[in-house]
Amino acid sequence: AAAKASLETYDRFVTNVLNWPLPLVVGTANELDPPLLTLSPEAEAVIEAFEDEVNSMRDALAEDDPVHDLTNKHIELAGRIAGVYSLVSSIETRVVDGASARHAVALVKYAMSESIRLVTPVAPSPHADLAERIARWMARKGLRAVSMSQLQNASLGRKHTAAEFEPAIKLLLDSGWIVEEVAPRRDGRRGGRTKRIYALTRAAMRELKFPGA
Repeated sequence: AAAKASLETYDRFVTNVLNWPLPLVVGTANELDPPLLTLSPEAEAVIEAFEDEVNSMRDALAEDDPVHDLTNKHIELAGRIAGVYSLVSSIETRVVDGASARHAVALVKYAMSESIRLVTPVAPSPHADLAERIARWMARKGLRAVSMSQLQNASLGRKHTAAEFEPAIKLLLDSGWIVEEVAPRRDGRRGGRTKRIYALTRAAMRELKFPGA
């Protein structure tokens, strides 16, 4: 019921937008003259606080830092997105309200964090090399799943202990390359010690070019 109500609201909004006459410069047929939106006092305070936050961030960075330039346009972007939010709420509005400004700032902050994450060098995990060797070894041997004992007997440059394998296994689990399964007892009985099996996911098998993956 909630999903249906949301779709109906969306349908009404889109229909309203499509039927709304475009604001044109007087005497022209296709020159747009979009309305001027102004910030409410609350919205202005939200944008100004965000501007102070961004400027403080930039002051702490060196001018040649790639993140420095990424933040340059985000203040203006927040204002533009706030205007869009307000128009979505009411296409007839000419004032950006505080709620729209807060939503816009939250969205731009997320975009900034993602931009910063993408340009900030990340130190490789010390376990990444072993994790890659495990995956490549499984592909070379045609093994879709292995146990810890098999890994300990694998040809991976040298013998590794279970404790050494654990961080690399966790990295493969976290990255979605393998899933952990529990092997059933061969005698079919319950209880007793179980054996963990690490199986490659379909995505990993495609990446490793497994036949039929």
